[in-house]
Amino acid sequence: MRATRIRFLRVGALALIALAGCGMPEQRDTVGTVPQTSAPVPSGPHLYCITNVGHTMVAFSLAERRVLPETARFLDLDPVGPWFEGDMGYYLSRVESSGAGGNALIKFDPKTIVELDRLNFPSNSNPNSMLMLPLPNHPGLAWVALRGSTFDTFSSDGISVVTL
Repeated sequence: MRATRIRFLRVGALALIALAGCGMPEQRDTVGTVPQTSAPVPSGPHLYCITNVGHTMVAFSLAERRVLPETARFLDLDPVGPWFEGDMGYYLSRVESSGAGGNALIKFDPKTIVELDRLNFPSNSNPNSMLMLPLPNHPGLAWVALRGSTFDTFSSDGISVVTL
């Protein structure tokens, strides 16, 4: 029993020393905007790669066979995509659960990777995939699958038909 108390005190003391060495965290808003400083995507054939870990999109030059790190852009949380229709690109941001309605289909310019427009979905809707519908009478239609959430007992499950 005494050995356990001594180990607990040692662990507590080490934790306090570690906190003192790191300093006290500052109070500031951890959610904010990140300045976008990417360069325009040069002309030529490209692939666009989205990473969920860093929430970024970057162009890959097929002509040069290399990633173009100068084109990297930060995206909204949990990005999925991209998809292309005509001369526009789209991706989904899909983890909003605060009630603010941040789940969205985001339209971007493939030449600059700059956001141009967004279509918001309800919170907890978790849009996770998009299917372009090549219908001759209705060009520019897409289906967005909404997966719902345990937070709303999956009431937001469904398919959203959007005009791109």
